Amino acid sequence: MTRALMTTIGLALGPLLLLVVDVIVTQTIPGGVFNDFFELFRATAIVAWPVGVLIGHWYGPPGLAGLVPEPLNYIILVAGSLAAMGLSLFFLNVPGASDIVSAVSLAAGIVTGALFWPIEKPVIGNPVPSGQE
Repeated sequence: MTRALMTTIGLALGPLLLLVVDVIVTQTIPGGVFNDFFELFRATAIVAWPVGVLIGHWYGPPGLAGLVPEPLNYIILVAGSLAAMGLSLFFLNVPGASDIVSAVSLAAGIVTGALFWPIEKPVIGNPVPSGQE
């Protein structure tokens, strides 16, 4: 995908996603599907982990090379993401977990996104162009 197409898709889906999140989070009716979604998102890593991975990918330190080469990094990232989000479901009915699980998941996702999915491709070989040494 080109950068322009990705930007267009993001600009198109961004407001829609914000609207859906706003509707889910601001419902105050006791019980019901909206509060169930709210508790699921708040007490698990289902939303916090992917947001953290994207933040780490976009805003990771410049010049940071990935820990493993492509395409193995994507396999590890997807498997680790599924494991982190799946394991966080065990904390759904734990009292007080909603205060900690999503925050820890966000922080761990940021580190994971920066290490396994850096936005800059690492330079292999001589980074200085020939003739300028």
